[in-house]
Amino acid sequence: MKSTSIKLWLITIFSFCLFIPINLYAETSPKITIIAMSENELQPKLLYDALGRVHLLYFKIEDPKTRMGNLYYKQYQYEENTWSKPIQISQKTYRRPDVIATAKLAADGQGRLHVTWLGQKPTGHMYSRSDLQLKKFESPRSLVSKYLEGAEASAVISAYKNQISLSWMAGWDEKERTVYSMTSSDGGQSFGEEKMIGDQSIGGCGCCAYASDYDSKGDLLIAYRSATNGNGRHMQLLSMTSQQKSTQLIDTWEYSSCPVSTNNLARDAKGNNWLTWETAGKIYTTNLKDGNIKTSLVREPKQDIRQKHPAVAFNNTGYKVIVWSEGNGYFSGGELQIQLFDPKGNPIKTASTKGMSPTQFGSAAVSSLPDGSFLVLY
Repeated sequence: MKSTSIKLWLITIFSFCLFIPINLYAETSPKITIIAMSENELQPKLLYDALGRVHLLYFKIEDPKTRMGNLYYKQYQYEENTWSKPIQISQKTYRRPDVIATAKLAADGQGRLHVTWLGQKPTGHMYSRSDLQLKKFESPRSLVSKYLEGAEASAVISAYKNQISLSWMAGWDEKERTVYSMTSSDGGQSFGEEKMIGDQSIGGCGCCAYASDYDSKGDLLIAYRSATNGNGRHMQLLSMTSQQKSTQLIDTWEYSSCPVSTNNLARDAKGNNWLTWETAGKIYTTNLKDGNIKTSLVREPKQDIRQKHPAVAFNNTGYKVIVWSEGNGYFSGGELQIQLFDPKGNPIKTASTKGMSPTQFGSAAVSSLPDGSFLVLY
């Protein structure tokens, strides 16, 4: 009798467990630390390098009346939740850039940092690199001299081992505007000639930002918007290998006005490149592995307003965080949004960001941390 009761009890428990949906990642989801930028500090760019260091690049307004300021660098000490002393990178004060003209940051195989931003009066794609100890940055230099027509967005910069690429778009007429690039093979000490690498036949959006990254094989990827027939603001991926170059259509957007959009390229722990972008007011993402594009909507907007300016980061166990803002204007800060995904790509409920808003002309940034958690700045 006792044996029969125990069997019935076990069967009941087993049957009950079968009908309980279990989220295997619920208790192991990584922590997300959200920090607001200090007053007059905006447009953060976060970078987690191969040495486990977290770098921050940002613009600081030093004269609120004129909105003039400088570009700065800090390193995040995650164990103490503190920042290193800021280092000024720009030597010439310049006016706060628009969100498509924010500075960009890359780290090479030795851990040296490389920075580019859009200089003013005269216009130029400025460049500086740090020393190996990250104690100081070299005097800025303007790299591009031949193809500067229509410079509205900042250049993008990427590093693979000791190879550094600076890429940008040029051309007054959007129908012929396209991508140019120059490369350094000595860690940024010198750069080669300026070369057109884009497809002029599809044009290039003059008021949109773009992104670049190397893949695990050392091939350069550049994501940008075309301007086909004046309204084809399609998302394009330019791939540069040692043998050839090709352009792949990622997503379409028929839009005759200026979208003022940005996108983001990032690599996961397995070395796969991911592209995240805005199309028609919504944020999408895709894994670029093997060129098999499967577009996914990140999340529907909470209201009938625009999602914009995404950034993405992965930790070493496969979790992914995408951040963006939701607002009506092209340049307004909007409300911060965060979405966490488990290693299988399933969305996980994320803490509320109600009342958290990037400043006007600002944006959010995200990085993984050495312990697998995430840091979000806005």
